[in-house]
Amino acid sequence: MYIIFLDSGLQLISARLQFACFIGGSLFSC
Repeated sequence: MYIIFLDSGLQLISARLQFACFIGGSLFSC
């Protein structure tokens, strides 16, 4: 239960990071 919740949380964080990199590609280096 906790592992699934943690995994989904990590996927959300990585998706947000990828979205931020897509929006501010010149500002952030991924």
